[in-house]
Amino acid sequence: MRAKFLLIALALLLLASGQAPAVTISQDGNRGDANRILTSVYNNSTTALTSGTVVIWDTALSGDTNEGAYVTTTTTADSNLAAGVVVSDSIPASGGLGTICVWGPVYALYANTTDGATDAVGTSLGTTTVAGQFGNGTGLGCILQIPTAGDTADRARVLIFVNPGGHE
Repeated sequence: MRAKFLLIALALLLLASGQAPAVTISQDGNRGDANRILTSVYNNSTTALTSGTVVIWDTALSGDTNEGAYVTTTTTADSNLAAGVVVSDSIPASGGLGTICVWGPVYALYANTTDGATDAVGTSLGTTTVAGQFGNGTGLGCILQIPTAGDTADRARVLIFVNPGGHE
């Protein structure tokens, strides 16, 4: 009886000792870390998605093969379908598999000329009318780095904190 009690006490102690951060294993085995959560997705657009591209969850079915996490780009400002930012070097077009960051710090493509210019650290971000780029708005996260003077054109890579859903 005493051994049973000790085993139960040990099990409860292990359960109460803390929780590991939740991370998702990506298709290349990268688990992210305690500061980023990565997940595998399929590219449902007709062009490759490169590192830093802002993507949304694709709700358009492609026949009966669209069973999973499909992403694409958008030209809708502040889309409520914001998914995250591509961290793979490239996700091939039309069903290619790759990895995106769905929570945490990541470098993303900035529509500075089109939808920026007044940003400060902490500014809320969203999708823009420029496909694959972020700008001022809601639904994607917040800016962590002010672009340098030379990064005033669209497609500058800027550090942001991805937190989709507008809960900055």
